[in-house]
Amino acid sequence: MAGLRHAEITATRVCGSRRLVVLVDFADGSSALIKCADNDTVLTNDYESVRLQLLHDQGIDAELSRALPTILAHNASIPLLVLDAINPCRSLRDLVCGARQVPEVGLRGLGRALGGLHSVPTTRISILHPDWLLVPPVPLDTILDPVEYSLGCGLEFDSFLAAMQELESEFRGLHESWNHDYLVHFDLRDDNVLFGSSPEFPVRIIDWEVMGFGDRHLDVGFVVGQLVLPWLEMRCHDSATGLEALRITHWNVATFLDAYERSSERPLEVECVAQYAGVSLLLLASTRLQQLGSLGRQGHVALLFGKRFVADPGRAVAFIQMPRG
Repeated sequence: MAGLRHAEITATRVCGSRRLVVLVDFADGSSALIKCADNDTVLTNDYESVRLQLLHDQGIDAELSRALPTILAHNASIPLLVLDAINPCRSLRDLVCGARQVPEVGLRGLGRALGGLHSVPTTRISILHPDWLLVPPVPLDTILDPVEYSLGCGLEFDSFLAAMQELESEFRGLHESWNHDYLVHFDLRDDNVLFGSSPEFPVRIIDWEVMGFGDRHLDVGFVVGQLVLPWLEMRCHDSATGLEALRITHWNVATFLDAYERSSERPLEVECVAQYAGVSLLLLASTRLQQLGSLGRQGHVALLFGKRFVADPGRAVAFIQMPRG
């Protein structure tokens, strides 16, 4: 249907996603990711292909280019998108489970790739796509009217809403400091970051549908939030292993941020990174509430520490300080 010529198919696997996504292996050793129409009608379009093609046409640095999928075929009338894939690979979620140390080559590749993305000149792109302006994924106003309250999902919605309402002033601050000067991925959840087994392709960043102009601290903070969460869960569950898990978590975060800083044109505001790490945890709690109807242990941990990171980022900076020397 996409018009792609390929070798014999040797294996297929359906991937977990809101849309139908199939990983295909070919007899020549290559792999491809076939992405079908999104079930969300708002996203049934060619947003990802347009964004990926634009990045490839920008003359981006080698590290970012390696981390981007390449479009192999595209049929907008279906719609169907075929991208090259690295296989085997493991997601960031899989690698950090239990607060395990992530391979250094992967973390540094991710840091350099994001540094490259945030260094892409935006003047020409903003003229072509002025509608790509993004806003922080937090509300300006957390006061709900009766109808909005009645639509809140999950048995523990009141607990989630109370935490969000306590952060209203911090959310306003994030909106006021939001910077549109960077191209950002805007959806760096842990299953959108993949690590390959080959040094040639140490990291692959997928799902670019919502890339746009925003604040680079959000992208960086979302990665930090994914790296920190496993230790936070272990701390609440088993304090005996907490010190070693903390050491590994700090190493993961510091290694990623060191690589980012070395490839970025401007230093990060570390407290802002901490706040967006907290936002990523709050969004995780919200997702669990919507999908499962309750927060569960992971959701409660994400809500508790997400609130702390946003309200008092200075206390979180210990996790995300750059190594010296």
